[in-house]
Amino acid sequence: MRHLYTIFATLLSLLTITKTQSLGWKLQHDLQGPIQQPMRPEGDGRGGNTRYITLNITDELASLDGDDERYVYAVNGRAFNGGEAIFLEEDEEVEIELNNNSKELNTSTTLHAHGIEQIGSVYNDGVPGVSQNVIKPGESFIYRWRAAQYGLYWLHSHFSGIYQDGQVIPLYIRPKQRKNPFSIISDDQDGVRALERHDQNPTIITITDYTQLTIWEQLEKAEEWQSELLCANSLLINGQGRVNCPTSEHLSEWTDSNTTTAKGCIDRGSQPGYENVTFDKDLWYTCTPTDVPLQTFEFDYESGWGVIHFLSASGHWNYLVSIDEHELNFFAADGNYAKPVKGEAFSIGIGERIGVAFRLHTPGEYTLRISAYNEPQVIGQFAIIRYGLADDDDRVEYSDPASENDPGMPSIPLSEPYINYAGQPVSGDIRVLNDSLISLKQFAPPLIPKRGEAADVTLHYSLSNANFLKWSMSEWGTVEYYAASNELNKPPVLYDFEQYIGDESIASYPNGSVVDVIITNGADYGDRQPAHPIHKHFEHYHVLAAGTGNFSYWDVVEAEDNGVQVNWLDPPYRDTVLIPESTIDEGSYLIFRYESVQPTAALLHCHVNMHNIGGMAYVLIATDEGGTPAMPEYYSVKALNKDLNTVNSELS
Repeated sequence: MRHLYTIFATLLSLLTITKTQSLGWKLQHDLQGPIQQPMRPEGDGRGGNTRYITLNITDELASLDGDDERYVYAVNGRAFNGGEAIFLEEDEEVEIELNNNSKELNTSTTLHAHGIEQIGSVYNDGVPGVSQNVIKPGESFIYRWRAAQYGLYWLHSHFSGIYQDGQVIPLYIRPKQRKNPFSIISDDQDGVRALERHDQNPTIITITDYTQLTIWEQLEKAEEWQSELLCANSLLINGQGRVNCPTSEHLSEWTDSNTTTAKGCIDRGSQPGYENVTFDKDLWYTCTPTDVPLQTFEFDYESGWGVIHFLSASGHWNYLVSIDEHELNFFAADGNYAKPVKGEAFSIGIGERIGVAFRLHTPGEYTLRISAYNEPQVIGQFAIIRYGLADDDDRVEYSDPASENDPGMPSIPLSEPYINYAGQPVSGDIRVLNDSLISLKQFAPPLIPKRGEAADVTLHYSLSNANFLKWSMSEWGTVEYYAASNELNKPPVLYDFEQYIGDESIASYPNGSVVDVIITNGADYGDRQPAHPIHKHFEHYHVLAAGTGNFSYWDVVEAEDNGVQVNWLDPPYRDTVLIPESTIDEGSYLIFRYESVQPTAALLHCHVNMHNIGGMAYVLIATDEGGTPAMPEYYSVKALNKDLNTVNSELS
């Protein structure tokens, strides 16, 4: 019998799935009783407009890519949320009531506002075991915070990776009277005004990878295979996709291999150590194309410009994105304006958001291409960019996959591509933005704490994995795994710092500190590591340095003294970036800085779902002399089932 790895012990030892009883249900036993008295959280007292939003989570059988139906989550009746975005105004206060009405999947949840700094609202971060208890089926939770930022963010469940089953909601905060970079992109006032207008109501495109299994079923299979499911069924664009099946000749050409499966995946069963493992053919090998119409995004031709904000809400893959025959101007990253950079294609990691503007030229239809990028699967998706045509205009020419001996691919506009289906540039002069963590620099004058100096606190972490199921973010010289069982912490970390300070995978420092985080990828263990999307909750951070090479410097000043290029002038300001991939011979590194502005318990983690579940996470506690933040009564009762007076007396 194969060894049950530590990180899955809590999950898989409980696993007995039936039609009405899931692993999620078993994890929720005896956590939190329902709150009987009606309560609502108080606002921050600053006044102004308050938006009230209700999100009802249900589950339903759906076929999002034309293949077999499976259970997915629905948000307000929309399977996989249907790509619907919430729009807020900058500086509004928002109250979101989440009702968990999951029945068939019967799974707990939470709601994390990815990228929202939660200044003054630390109990609303939505991380189970860190800032709240899980919300069991039949229960509700109310989040209240102020939209003090601008740009694109997203709401998603933070419980055991279930967001990839459909709990994904783009959130756009319209900027209010902010200096913007559009006069750099356009040299005429009409163009600037058009860009500003479009940025108030942009097209939002959410990219997700989609499998035939729920996350709970993937965890079961991962233990059976001793491998992650490195094989998606399709990619979804705003909750809709189709299964594409390139020819074996194309796959061989793109991968320089004759062992790629029809799904575009590595042949796991042919690899050393997996000879006696049975990999399900329908999940890894068999590809049956589906005939789902491609989505069309229409733009106002008279304005002369188009604006799209892209969000990657995937579970596993990072992507390369391009629009045929259109130069892209990259002007926003993780919600913040950046100094514009031009290119034909860009990479985007899980959790990242990239804003692009492009000039509308010849009326027509053009292909939007999205492909997995530097990943162990060849997979892509298409959509159509359309402008300047009447509804009945038939001048657009389309490909004919049947006559081109490529019947498993869709018919798309015959526009000139910059990238192919495998995410490879079609020529050497294609400009690919694949280093946004250093290229998309701050547009607004940055306020970098302790510029040019060492930080008050420097934290050092290395990324590695013991196998495909155990992933580590560890202090240098150690190996630590953030346990899946931490999601069930009672009380959550935020409610009792003293109970958790000193535990594995938890760091602490005084509130108000200037903090540098140095992360090395693969270098310490001589293993090849992928490009991990690293997300930090609460404060955004200044990316001071990133690159490839073995890194052993203790702080940023020592690194700079030894030749590492440090950006003190205009470093990118982000909440999620891809640390570069490493090789067996050469590691990679990332250095970022932030200033702690309030007592918090902030999660730092890789946003690849199986890596996060597998232990690649850390909790960063900022504390005022060891004390916990002031606790509003609503959250006290929700987390502890106790009124605030009782809690305060117990803590005193």
